[in-house]
Amino acid sequence: MTLKPNFSIKAILVTSLLLAGCTASGDRYPSLAQTDAERVYGTLGVVGSTDAETTPTAPDEPNPDLDQRLASLVQKADDAHAAFTDMAPNVAVTVEQAMGLGAESNEWAAAQVQLADLAAYRSATLQALGDLDLIEAQAATNFAPTDKISAAQARINGLMMQQNVMLDSFHRMLKP
Repeated sequence: MTLKPNFSIKAILVTSLLLAGCTASGDRYPSLAQTDAERVYGTLGVVGSTDAETTPTAPDEPNPDLDQRLASLVQKADDAHAAFTDMAPNVAVTVEQAMGLGAESNEWAAAQVQLADLAAYRSATLQALGDLDLIEAQAATNFAPTDKISAAQARINGLMMQQNVMLDSFHRMLKP
């Protein structure tokens, strides 16, 4: 028993003739020139502009609401920092008493509670900074000046750095 192929020589010839007809143009690639169907006919008219559209606008006036919000946030951060620094000496005493003691001691637990209170004041400072970041993002999307916002952020960042240094030193003192 011999196997016959499923295709014949006639099928190969017909297919090759059909394929040869597809490339009859002689060019290797199709033209990328614009066709009639791709052309747009007609013109667009230019609408006349008014003087209001072409007159340059004056620089943004100082925003009293923004200035008041910035002052309020800086004051909030200053108040939280003042409470932080007022509480820090008492925390330092408690932490010194708890140094070298294990987590099972009352002194160590008292120091942890006071550190948590201190961290709450830092959180209030951080919240003011977050509000400033939101104001800055809104101003940037409106292309408004952000100089005053950046100055307030720098001031509050300085307070945060002081608080972080103090909290880190207290935590290092409590490590076994």
